[in-house]
Amino acid sequence: MLSKNLANKIVQEVRRLLDEEIIVVSPEGTIIAGTDKSRIGQFHEGALFACSEKKSIIITERDASRWIGVKPGINLPVFFRDQTAGVIGITGDPEKVSPFGEILKKMTELIIQENFYIEELNLEVRTLEAFIFDWIELKDRDESFHNRASVLGIDLEHSHQLALLKIPGEKQPVPTHLISKWNDQHPFSTLVRWGNDRLVAIPDTDVFPSEESVLKELGILKTFLERELSSPLYMGVGSSCDSSSMKASYREAERALAAANTLKPVVFESQLTLEMLTQSIRPDIKETFISRTIGQLNDQPALILALRLFFENDMSFINTADAAHVHINTLHYRFKKIEQLTSLHPRKPKDLVILYLALSFLDE
Repeated sequence: MLSKNLANKIVQEVRRLLDEEIIVVSPEGTIIAGTDKSRIGQFHEGALFACSEKKSIIITERDASRWIGVKPGINLPVFFRDQTAGVIGITGDPEKVSPFGEILKKMTELIIQENFYIEELNLEVRTLEAFIFDWIELKDRDESFHNRASVLGIDLEHSHQLALLKIPGEKQPVPTHLISKWNDQHPFSTLVRWGNDRLVAIPDTDVFPSEESVLKELGILKTFLERELSSPLYMGVGSSCDSSSMKASYREAERALAAANTLKPVVFESQLTLEMLTQSIRPDIKETFISRTIGQLNDQPALILALRLFFENDMSFINTADAAHVHINTLHYRFKKIEQLTSLHPRKPKDLVILYLALSFLDE
């Protein structure tokens, strides 16, 4: 209940209020944390007595001379769910430190309660993560698996649709309380962490039967996470399936996520066309293709930008010039330069496809 890590956290928090020496003692009377590191591991008879009597003990100079491992001060038992969790001790003149006793006691008990709540949330999230992993990977689903689903509130008789979410550049896992908050408020759309920069969301498509309703629910999730994390988020969505085909939906979501970008942050696998072919091409072949086509543009960012804006604006030179904030003649000059360096021009259908593919590979 009162681990060494939690005891050290309590000492750090208390030190913000007091400069006195602080100790945290286990119910067995062992000092497990304190400002004086040399006392850690020592037996403290006064704290053991405070635990057994379940009341605060003031230790005088006289007590310090006859009790083992004590110093003048005050020992306060702290409680969690009516059980003695341990003792917090303040060393110093009893008259000086006693007024802080009850405040410190309440503060310590609040820290213990908060830690217990966090541990419960972490356990719930880890349990759900383990189940979703098994759901995707397991082929045989026995009675135990169905019981776990029932406890977690997941109806395996319903159809579901898996979405894979990516947070670009994220190195820390999404905080537990955000996962719990979403799952508590959206019981038909399960969310779990999938590594540090990814999440898995599984809407119940018996509740969200159309692509539009799924997109609306996932849009709410995207907005929620982007607001809380202050980061953009990309999403790939697999097809709706029965509970035994979740791995197939997961693989589809992976393909869709690979096609998601700033312009189209949410991609359904059913929308993929050209991407179905390009994703199967080996990375080394893509690199060779780039080198043979637009490799000469590597040190020409203005030309790469012109190409990118050209495709983003449906190959309209006028709209591309507006988006690039340049005169139309400047844009034509840049495309003439592109043709000189690559021998490719977007007015020719074959060259247009080559430029589009090369730019797509470059952006991966």
